[in-house]
Amino acid sequence: MQFHTFERDICNLKRALLTIFFVSVLCCISVWSGSVKGYSEKVSIIVPQEVFLQPGDTSIRYFGDLKIKLMLSETGSYVDCELYVSTQLLGVQTLTADHNKYRFDLQLANNFAKGRLMITLQESPQVSKVSGNFTYSVASNNESFTFKGDLIAWYIDKY
Repeated sequence: MQFHTFERDICNLKRALLTIFFVSVLCCISVWSGSVKGYSEKVSIIVPQEVFLQPGDTSIRYFGDLKIKLMLSETGSYVDCELYVSTQLLGVQTLTADHNKYRFDLQLANNFAKGRLMITLQESPQVSKVSGNFTYSVASNNESFTFKGDLIAWYIDKY
């Protein structure tokens, strides 16, 4: 009988620790951290963007001053791309099997984005995707950063 009570106590302890963990995560959604320059700045934790889409879905990704809006067609055979720098639409392109690269060099005042987007279409069970290789500015700290990787992915039966 004593052993059964011990198991129940351990179970209750696990529940309490799990509750404390989730409450602490929720409380830390927006944290304050000290900067290298000696002042405090607010750092927001952003939920990761869903990479896998269904045909007809839209993905919006933010990189510093660059906003990339990718609209996957209903058939999954092409993607319409809109590129914004500092909230202004500066680039539009449709990526298809025949026109699979979009090279861009966009600038608005001191804010910029330069690089390329590329579509790779594959029949299921392979993954179709849009990848990026670009540099973008961040006006808040006058720096630029590079992104290389996949932006969205999806499955299509036939393109």
